[in-house]
Amino acid sequence: MPLLWTRHPGSQYLDFMGRFWRIVHDVKENGVEEMILELMDDSGVMAKLPSKVHLTSHPICLRIREHSVYEDEKQRTWVHVVLDVGGDLQVRLVQDDIPIGDIALNTSRPTSSTMPSRWTLQPGSLYEDSMGRYWRIVHHVKEDGIEEIILELMDNS
Repeated sequence: MPLLWTRHPGSQYLDFMGRFWRIVHDVKENGVEEMILELMDDSGVMAKLPSKVHLTSHPICLRIREHSVYEDEKQRTWVHVVLDVGGDLQVRLVQDDIPIGDIALNTSRPTSSTMPSRWTLQPGSLYEDSMGRYWRIVHHVKEDGIEEIILELMDNS
């Protein structure tokens, strides 16, 4: 990835290797700027690159909406999967906007004693769950338009 960029007219950047890049996504939220660029080839056509952006602006609160579905403060839905990684309990949350009518009404609340009804963001990239346990953010990325958070239950919880 280029280390030096020069801004040019028309929402373009020139890298130190003489290649032009076009801005396709530029958002500033909560003081964090996220920008996705596409590389232009020699004929001026965009060469789409896989994009993986590490995010530092996390949902403030995630509340259970239905079985396996959480909702954040912006009414975005997150589907979760429980992972056991070498004895460590992790939860993978994938942001997927599911209309309320598409969630089956007969689904029940999670019965697992390990899944909380709520996570609340705390200082230090941690979430505290409704059972008083702490989860560290392993990563929060957006790759090819899909946002994912992996949380890991901390040992002292």
